[in-house]
Amino acid sequence: MSTVADLPLANIVEAWGIERIQDVVNAVQNGALFVAVQNGAGQARVLNGSTVVKSDPDMILDMIRGGREAIYVEASSETASLPDHRPLIVRKGDTVLGLLDDEEYQPPKPQAAQRWVGSGGSDAQEAALSAIKAARETFRHKGIALILDIQPSRVGGDPRLVQDLVDHLLEGALEIIDRNGGGSGVHVTVGQGEAGLWIGVEDSGTQAAVYDMTNLLDETPTDDLVMLGIRRMRDRVKEAGGQMRIVPTRTGTRFMVCLPAPT
Repeated sequence: MSTVADLPLANIVEAWGIERIQDVVNAVQNGALFVAVQNGAGQARVLNGSTVVKSDPDMILDMIRGGREAIYVEASSETASLPDHRPLIVRKGDTVLGLLDDEEYQPPKPQAAQRWVGSGGSDAQEAALSAIKAARETFRHKGIALILDIQPSRVGGDPRLVQDLVDHLLEGALEIIDRNGGGSGVHVTVGQGEAGLWIGVEDSGTQAAVYDMTNLLDETPTDDLVMLGIRRMRDRVKEAGGQMRIVPTRTGTRFMVCLPAPT
């Protein structure tokens, strides 16, 4: 029996909605026809690579409007049992192999990324800046740079969740830097996208990751106060209808949170 991996697949690069457009431009220029933008809840929108490269490189990917909702399928799926939905993102474990699409599909006119100008809800930008202001002196004392990309944004519900999140994630980033022997900076991103309000905190400059991040968000028993604090924030995010992810990077750790935007 043939599997979906045996079919012609288009080249695609996968990214989180909070990642900046400039982070995937090289992949598109090197042959990726499509970009799969994850929304934090295991789903993704597929954008044409040509749309992505025409957008402001400093904006987050999830600000690009439009695209098509995709379904993930495993590479071992038999072709006869594939869903009718298109496009399908084919993956083998955690590795994306390509995109299965309808050859007759004609993409609509690309929509450029636009900065969010909505209203309602609570001021997420102000809440995030309050947490950052409180942490500045600690970062200055430790000699660690704070790189900020805090855009006008709103959140549904209590803005104190945003302030507490940024506060705890900054504390977690500092602890990770300390345990891994140092780092050069922490990048904080807050921005509005199609999926909701994105919050990102990423440390960088770590030369050797000796602090194991794999069980930070699972239920492995621990008395580590930093882990417990971040898990409590994860639970609050879930209660608010959001998602939290932690991804190791080449030189650090990236915390990513997506919260519901105002309705």
